[in-house]
Amino acid sequence: VDNVRYKVGVIRQYHNGNTKQCDKENSGGGAKHDIDEYGLLANTEPFEQCPDEIIFSNCEVVTNLQEMHEFNERTGRNTLAELANETNPDFEKIQEMEEVLTLHQLKRKRSVPPFSRFIQLQISVRHRVKHVERVEYKQSVYNAMKYLVWKFLAKRQTILTQHFGFNCQDIVRLPRELRVITKNLHFKTWTTNIFHQLQPFLVADSFPLDSFKTNGWGINFNDSIIQNSKLLLLRNTLALDLRSVKHSNVRDLDNARSENGVLALLRHWLENVPSVGTSFSLNTTPPLPTTSFDSTLRLFGSESTLQV
Repeated sequence: VDNVRYKVGVIRQYHNGNTKQCDKENSGGGAKHDIDEYGLLANTEPFEQCPDEIIFSNCEVVTNLQEMHEFNERTGRNTLAELANETNPDFEKIQEMEEVLTLHQLKRKRSVPPFSRFIQLQISVRHRVKHVERVEYKQSVYNAMKYLVWKFLAKRQTILTQHFGFNCQDIVRLPRELRVITKNLHFKTWTTNIFHQLQPFLVADSFPLDSFKTNGWGINFNDSIIQNSKLLLLRNTLALDLRSVKHSNVRDLDNARSENGVLALLRHWLENVPSVGTSFSLNTTPPLPTTSFDSTLRLFGSESTLQV
């Protein structure tokens, strides 16, 4: 909100001083999901939907936590053995894995947990932490996040913003009556149906969008909202089938460091998609030589733009 980032998470405080891994997790905002007294996943959806809200989630409820914890412990032991046998062992990763396995062991023996848990609110400006608040962990972290979001909204039914980011990789809880007016929609998800769930929140005045930004996963690029946007911004294009992207103005936000990789990406896209008037731009580090492309390529600093 206004270039200020708010993170809500569950953090741990060891009674005899935190481990490096614990400090690292806490400084990153803590766990986004609920954890039990041993720091292990408690559940992914331990709450009931209220009548006044809509829940967006890519998470699946874990039906058998004990079975999952046992599987994670076995996997962790195998990973630790592989790390220890490497020619140049990564001792930091080894310590992290040893701590995780210790938590599983404590839970299995029902030992007294060596730490306390808190809900933490971390406020950052330009990636610098400016303020931290912590309270006792008495409610779900998802309820804490809901409280924070709804406090920002202050019972407003309509919000006007230039950029609206919607990250569906975590659980998002919004008021059912909320409506959004925006010209730039940033969308990240793993499943296709969530995009359709979001559409009722967007007021007609938002369209056509100035830009639509996405990681491309679970997105139907033939959707009218995307097709009618003035600019399509993409990330993770190397993992995306560009034949599914049919848009007249595409910008690749990934930094392309390999000339061969860039050429392969463009060749793949050019052979399958563009019609007259199509524009495709990408970031290159360093700028690619003009001899690598057709004369239709124009280089602007570190951004290369190809127009058809």
